[in-house]
Amino acid sequence: MLQFSTDEFTYYKDTQIFVQESSMLELKPQFWNSLRREPVDTAIMLSNPETEQTSVFYFTEADMSPGNEVVGWNYKNKKGINLLIIND
Repeated sequence: MLQFSTDEFTYYKDTQIFVQESSMLELKPQFWNSLRREPVDTAIMLSNPETEQTSVFYFTEADMSPGNEVVGWNYKNKKGINLLIIND
């Protein structure tokens, strides 16, 4: 399971989604291959350093381009909050 801080993501309260570009997460390319619909790790834990709370997000689907490349990987936690990793 990948682990990140909420500080590494932008949170949009009105749509309840955490967003970040894959390159900003400094992971090896095999984690975010544009031809891999399902990522290597299908769960991501986010930790809030201020509240010390954590939440696990599970992979739900990949957003695909017309050329059949992944443009983003979508995750959701049990509270219905979304997380999007953008393939940049």
